[in-house]
Amino acid sequence: MHDKFLFTIRTPEEEIVSKEVESVYVGTEMGDLMLLPDHASFSGVVSFSPVVLKDGEQEETYVAKRGVLFFSNTKNTGVLLAGQCDAKESLDYEGLKDYLALIQEKLQSGDTESLSDFQMKFLEGERIALVEQLEEQN
Repeated sequence: MHDKFLFTIRTPEEEIVSKEVESVYVGTEMGDLMLLPDHASFSGVVSFSPVVLKDGEQEETYVAKRGVLFFSNTKNTGVLLAGQCDAKESLDYEGLKDYLALIQEKLQSGDTESLSDFQMKFLEGERIALVEQLEEQN
């Protein structure tokens, strides 16, 4: 049995973090999850969630949006491939509020001629994730 496992968070732009940790807390669409060393192999979808990495007394918190989480029992490694992920302390909440207002304006306009069904669904998903993120901040 292992004491730690390698956990990596990647976005399309960069590798956010890759380090050995004792546990990872993350919310998936199936519910909240605590990954520990030698966890059963797992995959899940993350729409919006804090991701808390713990190693002893050290704790790092990230905020992930639109991702897929994998854990390999045979390799004792976890990977979160996220569309966006930021350290919680670096989030710009005023910018998030402005982005939310823009999305709500687009959704309320009902502009189906210039926006496809996919784009409308994407904007609705973004709106839900932003509302959750801003509620968590308060």
